[in-house]
Amino acid sequence: MKQQLYYPSALAKQILWLAQFRRGFPEVAAKLEINPKDIAGTLNDIDWMLHGLIGLRAPLVHLTKAVTAYNKTLQTGKGPEVMIPPPLIFPEAPATTPPRPGALKRLFNMVQRLKASRGYIKAMGMELGIESNLFPEADAPAPTFTLKLVAGDTVAIVEGRFRRFGQPAVWVECQRGVDDWAPVGGGIYARTTFRDDRPLLDPLKPEYRQYRMRFWHGKPFGEWSPVATIMVGSSM
Repeated sequence: MKQQLYYPSALAKQILWLAQFRRGFPEVAAKLEINPKDIAGTLNDIDWMLHGLIGLRAPLVHLTKAVTAYNKTLQTGKGPEVMIPPPLIFPEAPATTPPRPGALKRLFNMVQRLKASRGYIKAMGMELGIESNLFPEADAPAPTFTLKLVAGDTVAIVEGRFRRFGQPAVWVECQRGVDDWAPVGGGIYARTTFRDDRPLLDPLKPEYRQYRMRFWHGKPFGEWSPVATIMVGSSM
């Protein structure tokens, strides 16, 4: 599964990230008019992931230590008491229905949905922990970028500002309507921005465009960035 730039790689930090996201998610999702059923499903996924990472692991860690102490006392200890092996006791699972496999993938999809929602602002992402880049430049799995609209002659121009983390260039693709993903311009951008000034598919209708990018060094390589969406209409 593709690593997300905002999601920690260390287990302890993943637990803290999930707990932070869970605290802020219901309010942010409601403001962005996410379906209540989808909100409940995401919360259920998180609750079960936290149960797996904390509830099921903590007894195993405790048991490992207890078994070590048990064996030491059993082999070289003293006293009249009989040696009873330590029990393995798990805490109760969440009372909700267990989710299907792929809970973390669904959570990442929800993050993309939040970022693409009308009304999303960076402050919401900071609250949820989804605007961070936790990877140093040498380890970044994909470029990061933001989008904005600038005035054009007849159609608003999409301008993307990206970070390539020391790589020679990035490869940029766009999807709109029912079209397949296709390169923007020549596809290769070696500075810090790209522009998409293509006319609308239908001159009378605004359209949503989705963008993604990878690193470029002779050819595209590495992972795809998360997809970003923006609506393009007539010139502002």
